Amino acid sequence: MADEITHKPSGKVATNPTKNSIADIKHPSPTFILYGRIAAGVIGYVGGLNTPDLHFTLFIDDGQGGSIGIDGQPTLDVYADSRPFQNVKFIRSNFYRNTTISGVVIKIPLQPPAGMSNHIFAQKLMEKAYSFASYTLPYSAPENIGGTIMREGEYNSNSYMAGLLNSVMGSVPKISHPNYLTPGWETPIPSSYFKGESGENSQP
Repeated sequence: MADEITHKPSGKVATNPTKNSIADIKHPSPTFILYGRIAAGVIGYVGGLNTPDLHFTLFIDDGQGGSIGIDGQPTLDVYADSRPFQNVKFIRSNFYRNTTISGVVIKIPLQPPAGMSNHIFAQKLMEKAYSFASYTLPYSAPENIGGTIMREGEYNSNSYMAGLLNSVMGSVPKISHPNYLTPGWETPIPSSYFKGESGENSQP
């Protein structure tokens, strides 16, 4: 017996003649890259001309022509209801949609933790970044300004990025490069800050 030909209501032959079946739709998978730039321009060289400090921005490419960058650093909030210049002293989540950044000196691909899909990884990173308790932690310089580590209990933009990744991945990816310093990476902001919490009860 010849196979039955299935027609659409329009009268055209269906591209998938198998009854009661739905073809799998595959969506592009997001990718994740840490972009490293010299921190605050020339200020990033206070650690030494040969080993400048890096500032990281995480870029998530949705695979469909769109992207979003995430980082944490002080930003003048001109829309603040009061004391906008005070906010420039505190760490906040920053988002950059479909933006190309310049001055990138290093790119580090990231993968989601075992058992987590790229789509869920992207979703959780966005959720944690949006939930971050902005304007609660002062932005601090490394120990001795040009040092390689932060003082205990102090944080910077690298602390934010390390904390964001840790809050989703359960650990902080190891980063080491002979030509650059990454002060703050060793002191991730506690995960509780990425739940919208802050203060004395915050725990790693």
